[in-house]
Amino acid sequence: MRQIANFLNVNHSTVSRELKRNSNFYGFYDHLIANEKAKIRHKHKRLFFFSQMDDYKEFSKLIKDNFNKATCGIKMTYNLIKEGIKNIKIPSLRTVFNWINTGKWVLTNKDRLRKHYTKGGKEKITLLKDLCSQIMYFLFELDQNILI
Repeated sequence: MRQIANFLNVNHSTVSRELKRNSNFYGFYDHLIANEKAKIRHKHKRLFFFSQMDDYKEFSKLIKDNFNKATCGIKMTYNLIKEGIKNIKIPSLRTVFNWINTGKWVLTNKDRLRKHYTKGGKEKITLLKDLCSQIMYFLFELDQNILI
């Protein structure tokens, strides 16, 4: 196993873990079976979050009753509940978004104010917007030169 790891330039524990996770019933490794197992693990990676849902029934009810995407988002509703009610068990905000992303909670992704979020809130500039801003700058400079 160490020779394979050295040849692939990875740690030997990585090779060991790969073989342990993705070998078939008889202990043989097949890349097709490994790929299928990885797809299954990826598909079901968030299902364990719902095993703890019974602890947060009161929180789920409060979110459902207080959330209104016309007035405030999920994060604001979460913070209002967290600050306003101290005696209930509250999950982390990341857990709330994971529950929403699975689509099996009281709120789903279609209930969100923004379906997709870019970290930092920065808008990606498209080629058309960039071209328009350059044309506007050129026209502004042209106008300034005419006035002088």
